[in-house]
Amino acid sequence: MDVAPHSAKAWVKDVSMVCLERLKRCLPGNGKWNEPVEEGIKINHAGAQRRSSGREIKLEGLEVVKVKSVFDTTAVNPSFDNDQTTVLEADTIIITIGQMSNLAFLKDSSVKVDERGRLAWNPETQMSMLKKCLFQVRL
Repeated sequence: MDVAPHSAKAWVKDVSMVCLERLKRCLPGNGKWNEPVEEGIKINHAGAQRRSSGREIKLEGLEVVKVKSVFDTTAVNPSFDNDQTTVLEADTIIITIGQMSNLAFLKDSSVKVDERGRLAWNPETQMSMLKKCLFQVRL
């Protein structure tokens, strides 16, 4: 509920979301759905990402499968209707699942985590507190 509206405000013209929950579960009294709708974001309810599609290294879309149910009798355990799929055109996919990141891999690094388990950052620059950051990408 945060990434899509921020993307729409920052740099993206056409933003869509895929959400496990059905529309009727999302609407009554749940203010978190107001901002994406007000920003013109299309919400694809009762769907789950299956795979991305494209040619060579160019992303072309996201295959979405219809969600039959989100919960079973004990917990969150989505079930899907594999006969109902659709492909949403996309050149960028940002996957956001859950409320918090698992930052356990930063335990022995110089990256700081705040009291709520979030990355510490400089509010003026909106950057982490690291002086420099090195990334290694393996393909």
